[in-house]
Amino acid sequence: VGKRNTWIGMILVHPELRRQGIANAMMQHCVKYAIEQGKVINGLDATPMGNTVYGAVGYVDSFRIWRSWFDPSQFNNASFDSARISRVTTDDLDELIRYDSARWLERENIIRALFTDSAEEAYISRNGNGEIEGYVLARPGRLRYFIGPFVADDESVARSLLTCTCQS
Repeated sequence: VGKRNTWIGMILVHPELRRQGIANAMMQHCVKYAIEQGKVINGLDATPMGNTVYGAVGYVDSFRIWRSWFDPSQFNNASFDSARISRVTTDDLDELIRYDSARWLERENIIRALFTDSAEEAYISRNGNGEIEGYVLARPGRLRYFIGPFVADDESVARSLLTCTCQS
């Protein structure tokens, strides 16, 4: 994720192979590898079933990540503040990374990689002073677009960014 921070995405085991210690062994390997690399594991992304694996090695829930599917056409007739929103350019990227770090944690490497995947569907919102007040990265997936990271200072900025992205 960053220079000293890392994140474990998900440890997935085929249903027929569960309850054999595979997930635990994978988790132990991830933790060992992170320590050897001098990283701090700042987060774990788990399904409810996966929480048992993480809990067994001492991790506890801190917050939930919201994942959902929605039909983007519901935003077709919605309006957004187009004067504040523009596509993210490479010139915006360093400032966007600083903004993201101040609100989350240092994850420059992943933001840069996701921006590369999202270049045509990356939007930034700036307030009247030209300061970043939110951004969203969207990238194609196997079946539909993924939206995220998605960070906004308030609900109106979030709505505008999401509406712009869905209309695009």
